[in-house]
Amino acid sequence: MKSKNKRVGLVYFERVKFVLTRPRDFFDEVLHEKGYRKSTNYFALLIAVNTIVSTVVFFIVNPLDAGVHLGYLTLSILIAVVTRVIYALVGVSLVHFWIKRFGGVAGYVKTYQVFVYSRTPGLIVERIPILGGLANIYSFYLQIIGVAKIHKISYRKVIAAYVVLILTYVVIITVLLRVAGELGILDGAALQY
Repeated sequence: MKSKNKRVGLVYFERVKFVLTRPRDFFDEVLHEKGYRKSTNYFALLIAVNTIVSTVVFFIVNPLDAGVHLGYLTLSILIAVVTRVIYALVGVSLVHFWIKRFGGVAGYVKTYQVFVYSRTPGLIVERIPILGGLANIYSFYLQIIGVAKIHKISYRKVIAAYVVLILTYVVIITVLLRVAGELGILDGAALQY
């Protein structure tokens, strides 16, 4: 049983290395992957590691709050995994919508898999200043490569779809802020007890 657990950890480490160093080959493999389970388990593990690192960094930076205990860390991991997986499942819907409008041929599950795997560099080092920003740029690069490969469309179409996606988010946020402003939700008085 112990050797099986070691092998599982090694498999995840090999996947991280594969997606980071050979993304085109990696996404060729993803073409044959079925369902959500493998990619979601991978994503959940990366989120858990990210949360542990973030929590440790928080308590190093804030030593007065260093009373971290296992319950807090466990709750943090659980909340992070659940919210980020839900966000991925919902957020990928809008990405998938625009990718399809630009000629993408793969289904939603494949778009989800690309999103999850392309988040690898960002989740590994996002809490490290400068390096985290660069890793998130590399994550976006991986998304472009993965979407183009999986959906069989050009890089230009993928980039165009993401530009429209960003504009869609800007419009949605602008409308929500206007509505919130009209309702007085953003007034300072409305936020006081």
